[in-house]
Amino acid sequence: MEPFTITTSMTKKEYGNFFYGALYKKPWTMVITFGGLALLLVAELEFSGRLYVQGMPWVDLGLAVFLILSPSLTVLLAKKRFASSLDLSNDFRFTFGEDAIVVNTKTCDATLKLEHIIKVKETRQFLLLFAGAKSAYFIKRDRLTKEQIEFIKSKVVKKK
Repeated sequence: MEPFTITTSMTKKEYGNFFYGALYKKPWTMVITFGGLALLLVAELEFSGRLYVQGMPWVDLGLAVFLILSPSLTVLLAKKRFASSLDLSNDFRFTFGEDAIVVNTKTCDATLKLEHIIKVKETRQFLLLFAGAKSAYFIKRDRLTKEQIEFIKSKVVKKK
């Protein structure tokens, strides 16, 4: 395939929406949220007098609110980090060749060999290219053709 270039960017809102979606797919997030809802129900029963538990219902209520809101607090902190990074909200220009990706941004240029991409993940909105276990390049899928996506996937060697 001939080399091709894609220019893409991400807004803070898109990052937050992506992060929420990824966070709520994790089982521990659901357990924490449902635990918070259950504790909220217990606190309501304590306040209404239908359940007597020795202790302070305010502690249960505070812990329940914290558990319910903790995923949102995580996303809020992630959005704050996103906003503080000068480069993340700017345009990224990716040029894909047979064995490397050239990444150009406002502040830096880099060449990344395709053999160093450890994973490709597709979401509804993005194609993620993982260069590390917890770091990925985000490319909007609507900027890529089906053939280009298949080309990128074919070049990524699965790591064991």
